Amino acid sequence: MEWKRMTKNAARQEMESWSDGIPVPGKLDENYRSLRKLIQSFNERIMDELNITESEIKKNAYEYDLAFGIELYDLLRKYKFSPRLASDNEVWIFLSVVACPDIVFKRWRKNDERFFDGHRRIWLKALWWYIYLSWQGSKELTYDILFDNSTDVVVQLVERSGKMGYRRNLTRAIMKKYSELRATDKKNNNAELFRKVMKLNVAWTTTIEPALIEGGEERFAELLFEFFLDDGGPQ
Repeated sequence: MEWKRMTKNAARQEMESWSDGIPVPGKLDENYRSLRKLIQSFNERIMDELNITESEIKKNAYEYDLAFGIELYDLLRKYKFSPRLASDNEVWIFLSVVACPDIVFKRWRKNDERFFDGHRRIWLKALWWYIYLSWQGSKELTYDILFDNSTDVVVQLVERSGKMGYRRNLTRAIMKKYSELRATDKKNNNAELFRKVMKLNVAWTTTIEPALIEGGEERFAELLFEFFLDDGGPQ
């Protein structure tokens, strides 16, 4: 598939032309029409499964975002969508403003940041990276470790890439460890702990290579949480 791109300026002009109603998709080739239909289909299924209407999406924001993100990620895997493509904002802008503007609009209304102007906060992009950085090998296993999180966790994971960029295997280990901690002690189910861990991760990985320590990235993930949860550690 040839992935189309759209600049911020073009997106801004397109959105300025929208009326107060829900925007309609732009002119799409056959590949994008097919992709759009698949996205529409799973979006409708998600809303049915969550038993929510459009007006209730905001009240069920994380549940909806998680389900949508997992389906989006799984679908784009079938299109051989790569992290390199996922780093290109203009690919996401075209998807958001031209291919699926009505779906993004239902979630965020006319919000420039979530359509094209937010770098890591473009909604479709943020969801894809959240799932990619948390992926456990299947939709089911990934959902199991993420279902009890919040939108704050999405932000902390996606927006803290560090100087060397994202470390896929490490973030997946961190997300799994966080899930395990929540399962054993509900007091650990809070975004503040996760925020502290992700800040510490950025600091430590400037001088430590997680894969090279004894126990590798899985042990490094444990150490990040132990720093805050051990009796003698900071609270």
